[in-house]
Amino acid sequence: MSKPDSTGNVDAAAAIEKVLAAEQAVREDMESCRREAQAILETAREKGRRITRRATGRISRLHARCDELSEQRIATIRAEALAQAPRTELNDADRETVTEAARRMAARLTRPEHG
Repeated sequence: MSKPDSTGNVDAAAAIEKVLAAEQAVREDMESCRREAQAILETAREKGRRITRRATGRISRLHARCDELSEQRIATIRAEALAQAPRTELNDADRETVTEAARRMAARLTRPEHG
């Protein structure tokens, strides 16, 4: 029988230790990369939130300005229409004629043949 080779065992143990150390270094590097990626993602998310807040503010201001301009334009159109509307002042005879015409129309529309 031959004697066990202690040098071979030492070399194997050293090789295993070296592999384990390399695996640990890779795990640490991967964790470092993961943390760095998380930080990059959070920075990008925050930038996106800032962009969204800025855009929302701009849109709100734009809507408010459009509403203001629309209200001003509507007021102008109403004022112009009122200024251009024909003025009709009815005298007592005209009022009586309109009232009588409305009574006759109501009587016609409420006859049995209409309904």
